[in-house]
Amino acid sequence: MQQHQRRLYSFAIGMVAVLTIGTTLLPWVVLTPLGTPAGWNGLGSTSDESLALRDVGPHPYGWWVIAAAVLALAAALVLLRTAPSAGGSTIWLLWLAAVAALAALTVPITALARPSWLIGDFITEIGGRNLADLMGRDFLSVPVLSFVIVGLSLLALLCAGTALTLRPLRLRIRISIDRGRQPAPRPEPAASEPTEPEPTEPEPEPGEPEPEESEDPEESEDPEESEDED
Repeated sequence: MQQHQRRLYSFAIGMVAVLTIGTTLLPWVVLTPLGTPAGWNGLGSTSDESLALRDVGPHPYGWWVIAAAVLALAAALVLLRTAPSAGGSTIWLLWLAAVAALAALTVPITALARPSWLIGDFITEIGGRNLADLMGRDFLSVPVLSFVIVGLSLLALLCAGTALTLRPLRLRIRISIDRGRQPAPRPEPAASEPTEPEPTEPEPEPGEPEPEESEDPEESEDPEESEDED
């Protein structure tokens, strides 16, 4: 990955992470059904001083969202500052940020599915009786929680996509064409023709005279005949 691509991916991850952190500072729980504009953000803080003094509010589950976003910011900074050739620790940090964003995604989804999980019992403590169970979703800021879901989803996709861009997953699948076929038998080497053994003269037994070598007939001519010719 080139340096300008690293800057682009880092900028995109950083921007989405900052926006996701900003959604935790917006009201997640509001008391509009009770006729009061008071509200609590994802960190359990309220702008109403009287309610803040009573130390009541929903569960501050927004810190899980902030933790995932901060981890993504750290991965973006490491991606920006490392050399293009180095990518081992950066890839693992990006994957970790993607998994953290997916884990934090369960917070807004569970809050929308079960409002009492986020609201808790503080509405009963301020005199709302059991209104949290009767109309719990009316106390939730659904648009803000929807933005949290979108932000965490984009964060997970960006971190995972950047990690795959740095080092794609290579699935090595080997398919044998000759699977199930028996290998062809190898041709056996041709048998060499048997050679007849050369006849050997029998060795003389001990005590027997050795056979005299035959002389050439031309050399064994009678000396008398040679004298006659002279």
